[in-house]
Amino acid sequence: MALILAPFISEGLRQEVKPYNIRSTIISPGAVATELPDSITEPDVAAGIKSFYEKYAIPAESFARIVAFAISQPAEVDVNEILFVLRLSICPPPLYCSNPKYE
Repeated sequence: MALILAPFISEGLRQEVKPYNIRSTIISPGAVATELPDSITEPDVAAGIKSFYEKYAIPAESFARIVAFAISQPAEVDVNEILFVLRLSICPPPLYCSNPKYE
């Protein structure tokens, strides 16, 4: 439920704080390669999450570059929302979108 409300809350926040020169951005990265899968203690769930992360997790450095992009924009630019995914997740085999990692 909270994920459904995020764009509406962000837009309300954006309108409220604009006079104070504060910006907000929704970043929807999907799975980001972190230590999260290692913290899951339920064996079945942990195996599923680890498998998913091995296939689809976005490197943390890529996520950091997206955040840097959003906050480095000039004052007259609002980056309202960023959606990004690992290219493998949108390019099924055998294409892999020419990603050397999967050649």
